Amino acid sequence: MKTSEKAISKELIYHPAKTWKRIASFFLDAVIFLFTAVTLFSFANMALQETPFLKENSNKRLTIQNESGLYVEGNLISTYVDMDESGLSAAREKKDFLKEKIDVFYRSSFFSNDDAEKEYHSRCLEYSYGNERLFQEGRDGKVEEKPLNPEYFVTFYKEEVTDHCLSYLYTSKEYAETTVVSLSTMIAEFASCALLSSFLFFLVIPLWICKRGRQTLGMKSFKISLLSVKALNVTRASYVGRYFFLVFVYIILGFFSFLLPEFVSLGMLLFSSRHQDLADYVFNHYQVDSSNQEVYLDLADYYLHMQEKSKATLENKELDLTNSKKGNFF
Repeated sequence: MKTSEKAISKELIYHPAKTWKRIASFFLDAVIFLFTAVTLFSFANMALQETPFLKENSNKRLTIQNESGLYVEGNLISTYVDMDESGLSAAREKKDFLKEKIDVFYRSSFFSNDDAEKEYHSRCLEYSYGNERLFQEGRDGKVEEKPLNPEYFVTFYKEEVTDHCLSYLYTSKEYAETTVVSLSTMIAEFASCALLSSFLFFLVIPLWICKRGRQTLGMKSFKISLLSVKALNVTRASYVGRYFFLVFVYIILGFFSFLLPEFVSLGMLLFSSRHQDLADYVFNHYQVDSSNQEVYLDLADYYLHMQEKSKATLENKELDLTNSKKGNFF
């Protein structure tokens, strides 16, 4: 630190931002970031779904679903029978509807042989509702329903659809390909929208709009500013590094590790001696309460404001921000 910077570091005093304000600021930023990302994703997805490639993929997927017999009007048959508008009100009607659709599925072109159908019949014969077996083998060797409560069979057929039929459908080559295209497209869309949202709220605004104190909207709302160890505004290069750290560690790594970096950061904020979170510690930044104190962009900006504002000091033994019981604030 240069001599002039040493002098300034002793003439400025900032109080650390209260922990609850920093946590509230973080959650406000997170809500704004996620809301914007989801909104952008919704509009982007609507636009991209109209492109010829994705339209063709969607139509192919829908055709396969209809051919399987497991879907009616875009709804899975196990849920379709519970819809009022389906017209399938009686338990016996629901049972017959599900049985017919499942039989069509196991005899469809999805299977090159009858092995899947045989396994289905085996499950029928082995299934019990309470202590009562629902099916029996007839004289001709075919599986038949016993004359029991139709609701029992509705339960079985629903389980067959969700536990077995869908697994066969999802593993079919053509359907799996359409699923991969749909999911990969949606993941790429949301990732792009999330990066755009983070670029806007965590880089553009702190660098060019709320540059004094490098404030996000959450920090601006709670009057929190970001300072370097020199008690001056964080430089552009240092903040850009902080931004990429935020994207790769907090957003990307946090997504795949169930928010582990966020929990580590919160622990450091609550229990570290200087109350720095993970990003603060890595880049030697400090979040301070700027409600009653100006943040200076650099030395020139400080000297310019000296004539208009009273001097203050940032207590800092050995020209460093410390935390002790002797009056230092960090």
